[in-house]
Amino acid sequence: MLNELQSKGDLAGFLGLTLEKLDFFVYPTSMYDLYRNRLVPKRNGGYRELLIPRSDLKRAQRIIASELEKAISHCLVSMVLSKDGR
Repeated sequence: MLNELQSKGDLAGFLGLTLEKLDFFVYPTSMYDLYRNRLVPKRNGGYRELLIPRSDLKRAQRIIASELEKAISHCLVSMVLSKDGR
């Protein structure tokens, strides 16, 4: 499906976004416009910063990831490394 998209408008429609929202995702004024920041305590007393995508960005990312997963050839799947790296 992704290879059939011919324009930015096609991509926006496929993702269920307006052109303005797509432009906002592509050209944000700050990363904090797209992600919310959360600090999680670590065992050693420090903090880990998590950047959590906005729900509409996360939805668009999942749509794209799903389409990319469909495009992976079955022949290539056997070449993907296992979880232990072998």
